[in-house]
Amino acid sequence: MKSSNPRWILVALRRGLTWQGRARRAEAWWYMGAFVAALALLLIAQLLLFARTDSNNIDAAMTLVNVLATVIAIVPGVSSAIRRLHDLGRSGWWYLLVFATVPLAVPVIDSGFDSLSGWTLVLAVVVPTFSGGLILLYWFLQRGTIGANQYGPDPLMVD
Repeated sequence: MKSSNPRWILVALRRGLTWQGRARRAEAWWYMGAFVAALALLLIAQLLLFARTDSNNIDAAMTLVNVLATVIAIVPGVSSAIRRLHDLGRSGWWYLLVFATVPLAVPVIDSGFDSLSGWTLVLAVVVPTFSGGLILLYWFLQRGTIGANQYGPDPLMVD
């Protein structure tokens, strides 16, 4: 299957509870793109349908829908990301970089944002918070290990 084929989304969903093995860039990126697009469409639909309604019941119901949709969709995404790390010859535990760098910005946030503006805010809060995600982004853009590695055969050779 070509990497430009959106059927990779179905591959990621089908392998959604599989934490072993390797995932091609196409599988990981197509799923991530579909996940972000689906959440954006859900948010837009909410805004259009319930913008003029003042009911707290509708807000609570839509919040529940958002949380359920995110939880259901995030499991195959994390699984795909871990298998993508495996394709790069890295342990799936590296995925925790997404969360590990967030505390770097906590001291700045606790001291308040009053003295921060512009580039100072970006350097003190945004860069430390998202640095783990940026490292993963860089890795996810790389070609996987050529040939078999400790996590399985090369997915480019299998298809």
